[in-house]
Amino acid sequence: MNVTEELMATAAAAAQCPAKPPVYLVSKFEGEFTCTAALVYVVKFWWLPWVSVALYLASVALGMRLMKARGKPFDLRNALVAWNTGLAVFSICGSLRMVALLELVYDKGMRFALMHEGYAQCRGQCMWAILFLLSKFVELGDTAFIVLRRRPVTFLHVYHHSTVLVFTYWMGSITTSGLLPQYMAINYFIHSIMYSYYACMAYGIRVPKPIAIGITCAQIAQMFYGVYVTAAFYQYTKATGMPLELRVACCVYASYALLFIRFFVNAYLRNNGRLTSAALGNNSKNNGVVTMNNNNSKKTAAAAAGEGKTNQVNGTWKVAIVNGNKKAQ
Repeated sequence: MNVTEELMATAAAAAQCPAKPPVYLVSKFEGEFTCTAALVYVVKFWWLPWVSVALYLASVALGMRLMKARGKPFDLRNALVAWNTGLAVFSICGSLRMVALLELVYDKGMRFALMHEGYAQCRGQCMWAILFLLSKFVELGDTAFIVLRRRPVTFLHVYHHSTVLVFTYWMGSITTSGLLPQYMAINYFIHSIMYSYYACMAYGIRVPKPIAIGITCAQIAQMFYGVYVTAAFYQYTKATGMPLELRVACCVYASYALLFIRFFVNAYLRNNGRLTSAALGNNSKNNGVVTMNNNNSKKTAAAAAGEGKTNQVNGTWKVAIVNGNKKAQ
C-alpha cells in the first residue's frame, strides 16, 4: 500500500475519532475540511520545504550583505507588533483546538493517544494540523525582521527555523499516527505564549523578569517532551529496530535541547547572571528564547529612542527578545 492509499484508508477511522471537541466549537469550515485530500497534496509536494529552505538560506545571506551595505536599519516596530500579534492569535487558536487531545490523554492514556491512527481525521484538529505544517513556512519571516533591522543572525535561529520546517513537513507526509499531534499541541502552546510576549514587548509593555526566564525553561521542556513522546511511541509500537522517522525526531529534538540549554547557561548562569558579550554575540537572536541583562547601567535616551524595544524592569533588569524582535542590551 502506497502513502496515498494509506491516507485514504485512514479516513475510515474518522468516524471513530476519539478526540472530538464539542460541536459548538467546530465551525462549518472546519467540519467540511477534508484532511485526507490535503495530506495527499502534502505528499505530492514533498520537495517544497527543501526548496523553501534553500531560498531562505540564500535570502538571509544576501539580505545581510545588502543591509551591511545600506548601513541604516529599517524601523519596523509597527510591522513587528502586527506580525507577533498575528502569530500569537493563530497559536492561541491552535492551542484551544488541541485541548481535545489533552482530554484524550487524560481519559484513555498516552498510549492510546499516540497509537490511534484516525486522529488526523478528527474534525477541528484536522484543519489545524494542516495549518500547523503551513505555519512553518510563514515563521521563516521571523528572520526577515532580524536581517532588516541589522541584528546578528545566529546559528541556533537559522538552524531551528530551517530544520523545523523540513522535519514537520516530512513527518506530516509519512505518518498518520498520534505522534505528530503531540508535537503540534506542545508547539502551539509554547508559541502562543512566546508570540504574545513578543507582541507585548514590541508594543512597549513591560514584562516581569520571571516570565522571561519561564519562557526559556518552557522551550527547553518542550524539547525534552518531544524526545519523550517519540521514545514512548517507539516503545508502544514494539518495532524491530527504530524506524528512520523516530531516529530523526529524537536527534532533532535532542539537538534543540542542547542548543537551548547552552543558551540558557550563557544567558542566565554565567558571571552571576550577567549576560556576557560572548553570550550576546553567539546567542542573542536564538529563536523563541528570552534573555536578560542585569547590568546596572542605564539606557540613554538616545539609545532608547533608537531601539524603542527593550524594557527595563525593576530599574536594573532589561528583558530582550531574541527571535529577531528585540535586541539584548
